[in-house]
Amino acid sequence: MFKFYNSYIILILLGVSCTSRLPETHEKLVEVIGKLNDDLSLNNFSTIVVLPVQGCSPCIERTINFIENNKMNTEVLFIVVAKNKREWGHLFSSELFKNSNFLIDDQLLFMDYDFVQLFPVYFSKKNGYFSEKVEINGSNVQDVFEKISTQN
Repeated sequence: MFKFYNSYIILILLGVSCTSRLPETHEKLVEVIGKLNDDLSLNNFSTIVVLPVQGCSPCIERTINFIENNKMNTEVLFIVVAKNKREWGHLFSSELFKNSNFLIDDQLLFMDYDFVQLFPVYFSKKNGYFSEKVEINGSNVQDVFEKISTQN
């Protein structure tokens, strides 16, 4: 009886410690976005699209078009990773910069945290937390954008 009781307590403690911890991806996203804009809450978004402007040209062009066509979708947070405005200022319409769902990572934090390198990525929520990261490349770009459009 004593061994059973101890095993039961250990299982409960493991269960509580595993379920109370946020997914690591979500924690890192909260940290990085907090450094870029501490007033922005991830609770308002179901999807995050991150675009490094220095990378895969066809993927970047299609992501820019997707951002422009979906800029009013307030459930999607768009983040552009670029060191200075010369790299990205000419790529987007000026009205996009005023949107609360558009953020510039001019500190390259998304690269420092290994969220993005050459290809755009998107994060989606699962069980209330951002846990799924998908790299957007030539073989999946159409499918990814269709998925984002239909889930939001």
